[in-house]
Amino acid sequence: MEKLGIADWATPRDEYDFHRLQAPAHTIGSLAESWSQPDPLTYIVKVRQGVHWHDKPPMNGRELTAQDVEYNFQRILGLGSGFTEPAEIASFDKWSGVKVESITATDKWTVEFKMKERNLRALAAILNDESGGIYPPEVIKEHGHANDWRNLVGTGPFMLTDWVQGSSLTWDKNPDYWGYDEKYPGNSLPYIDQLRALVMPEPATRLAALRSGRIDYVGFIGTTMIQALEQVESLLKTNPELGIWPAAAASNNSMGMNIQLPPFDDIRVRKALQLPLLVGGSVIIENIFNLPGLGRLMVTALQGRDYPVVSGVNLFFAAAVVGFNLITDLVYAFLDPRVRYE
Repeated sequence: MEKLGIADWATPRDEYDFHRLQAPAHTIGSLAESWSQPDPLTYIVKVRQGVHWHDKPPMNGRELTAQDVEYNFQRILGLGSGFTEPAEIASFDKWSGVKVESITATDKWTVEFKMKERNLRALAAILNDESGGIYPPEVIKEHGHANDWRNLVGTGPFMLTDWVQGSSLTWDKNPDYWGYDEKYPGNSLPYIDQLRALVMPEPATRLAALRSGRIDYVGFIGTTMIQALEQVESLLKTNPELGIWPAAAASNNSMGMNIQLPPFDDIRVRKALQLPLLVGGSVIIENIFNLPGLGRLMVTALQGRDYPVVSGVNLFFAAAVVGFNLITDLVYAFLDPRVRYE
């Protein structure tokens, strides 16, 4: 399902490579023509005119309106159209912590979002949250949900026409799609007539199909991205014609550092931080899973004020970090002759 916003894929990759999370500065309107913020608590979205639902009952190709957008957001957030409780998905991703007062279609092409308080995530949630796909109101009203693919109707470039459980999904081109290529505005979308996804649970099967040309893509869609560097290196050797792009993902249980800014631009600082991270990780994991180890020994020693044991564990971890870094540096120098140490 299409959202109000989409990444601006025409952005030059030397300006923004999209390997990281999508930046608001590189978001353009999809089902939204434009948006504005007249005051800190209000967002006004202008719905794109000329967008039509797929020519399939019960929508039958009618034009998308602001009332459709209003219905979807009220349904997700539990703020109207017969919905009084927010959907579970509304507590995740960009809506987390965003408090909405109301969503109102003020005319056929305008939707007003009123916030209870300021939140920098509000606009991103409106335009591009995971829950922001615009579903057909008539389908939900008729069936109570949109879980059956046979009843699904959207506004996007493809229409889901077949789904063989555990085998494949097939989408056919929407001949009445409204969109054009962001980089080449004279080209109407989509470029292909049909898209087919094959269900391949085993990574080895997917890689073999990619090598043989049976499939053209593995990646974020369907969470089939390649996660092992050795697999990437193998593919580059056997299929140099393949395009491979790195991608970053958000994590709720890890920490990152901006190595462009001090003090983290100093590799010695980053190495020094490995000790508390190693100790802290051991303590957390061993206590959560009730495992024996140095982490639990550290906690027990601290609780009993057995400081010699605490010092000994710290010394062991410090020696482990120093030894690991030394081995890493030596291996790195061996693998890359350009590296020299003075």
